[in-house]
Formats: sequence, structure tokens, C-alpha cells
Amino acid sequence: MQTVADVRCTLCEKVLEEGAIPMLEHTPGEQTVTKAPTCTEEGEWVIRCTDPDCNDLIIGTGTIAALGHVYEGVITAPTCTEDGFTTFTCTRCEDTYVDDEVDALGHKPGRRIVLVEPTRTTKGEWEIRCRRCDEVLETGEIPMLKVSNAVTSTRDFVSIRETSRNVWELTFFATVTLVDLRDEVVGTERVRYSILINANNANVDGRFNRFDVNHDLVGFTLNYDIKGNGSNIRTLSLTR
Repeated sequence: MQTVADVRCTLCEKVLEEGAIPMLEHTPGEQTVTKAPTCTEEGEWVIRCTDPDCNDLIIGTGTIAALGHVYEGVITAPTCTEDGFTTFTCTRCEDTYVDDEVDALGHKPGRRIVLVEPTRTTKGEWEIRCRRCDEVLETGEIPMLKVSNAVTSTRDFVSIRETSRNVWELTFFATVTLVDLRDEVVGTERVRYSILINANNANVDGRFNRFDVNHDLVGFTLNYDIKGNGSNIRTLSLTR
């Protein structure tokens, strides 16, 4: 609103001239941000007049462009069973998304590892582990070792005694050859056997001049010559 001004006579106050005083120009202050911009939304600013008579009159407004996201990626490597991926997170607003997916690698089996060696009386154990993650992929049993069918001879007596009439218990050691299921020799073992012999009324005096032991997975047989001349060979069943 303009201010009106008159020119008057100093003696009689008569209006000699009428006119208006032009309005003053605003004095702009600094640009003030009223709404900060975000990654996805615009901001706002205002400029106010600094003239005290204007009472902080707003004389200008505007917008501030959205900042946009600034992403940083963190890689999660694939494993044997889970896919890999990259997680992108905005450093300003923590907005996140997942991309660059990679298929799981799958297990990589290693060699079969023997955990417990088999023996003549107990089974063994084995396992296969993944070379990447060490997960157990497969387990199994190893069959017991078997005694080779090769004939083993021995004269290593421990004792021989009559347990009842014409029934004798022969105790001796035999060195046996142990093989696996493929009949490959894996070693030898000295085994103690106890055998019951029914002499069938023969005159057994506690001395056997010759005997052979045939053995397999099931049991044993004993061929013995009572008189030592090959004329009276008997075959008996053996028990361990």
C-alpha cells in the first residue's frame, strides 16, 4: 500500500501539491530450508524479508530436488546348500534390496574315510564328508574280516584234556590269514581255538602226530591221525 504525501503552504496550510511516496523494496534474507529433501521426496525452502515492518513476510519459495539413493553392496557367498546374493543398502535411508543371486555350489564329496577298522569279530565304519563344508554326506559299515580258506597247520598246543569218557578238549593256537570281501590279504592273526574231540572209543593218549585245521567264516574241521601212520584219519567238527 502506497503512502500519500501533500505539499502545503507553511502559512495557510493550503495544499499546493498532492502525490504518493513509492513503496520500499523488500530486503531478502537467506534461503531457509523448511523441509529437508530425502532420497525419494523433494524438500522446500523459503526467503523472508528482513525489514522489521514486514514481520518475516515470505517473499519467495521453492523446492529442493530429491537426493536419490546411494547404495553399498554386501556379498553373501553361496554355500553347498544355499544360494549366494548381494544385499544393497542405502547409506542415507537404509532402504535395501537383494540382487545378483548365485546358485548354491552343491556338495563336493571327498574320499571315503575309515573311522573304525574292521576286525575278525567286529565291523568297521566309514564316512564321506564334503570337501567344502565338512558335512557328513554318507556313512556305512565295513564287513568283518574273514579267515582265508587256505589251510593252516599248527603244533602249538596249549592243553589237551579228557572232559568226559572219550571226549577230549583240545586247546591250541592257529595263525590265520585275514582277508576282506575282495579276498585281498589284510594281515594275519594268532587265534586261540578250543575244540571238543569225540574219540569214538579210540585210544587217544594226548599226543597227535599230525592234524590239519581247515577254517572259514562258519566254523572249522579237524583232520587228525590217531596213530600217526595215515591209516586212521578222523574228521571232527570244531567250535570256537
